[in-house]
Amino acid sequence: MSEFDRSMPDKDSIDWLVKVAENAATSEGVLHSLAWHQHADVRIAVADNPNTPIAVLVDLARDENPDVRYALAENHNITIDVLQLLSVDTNPYVAHRAAATIDRLRFGKVVHRDFGMGRERGFRAAQ
Repeated sequence: MSEFDRSMPDKDSIDWLVKVAENAATSEGVLHSLAWHQHADVRIAVADNPNTPIAVLVDLARDENPDVRYALAENHNITIDVLQLLSVDTNPYVAHRAAATIDRLRFGKVVHRDFGMGRERGFRAAQ
């Protein structure tokens, strides 16, 4: 059991771990350990870190918590492959967010979708 796997009961400890997970200087090994932490906020912070290894992002794309997967789906710093995995998520909000992020990355536009209606309106991103 790593030092990050132990239960951290107080909020200050969780906040500290979130700051570690968000820090771009945090090592890949520490990010890997934090990706398995029991608290979803820590895993979300790992998902947002631009230095998180692709293998860890793939694991997070399969996280049991939809909030973790949603955070990953709106991250513009991950690969299209991970976003495509999320675009077929069983949670419709995660799948929709991943599809919108893919569109934004591919076409440089903000896409507004009427959820479940199949209609799209695209607008060019401000330059």
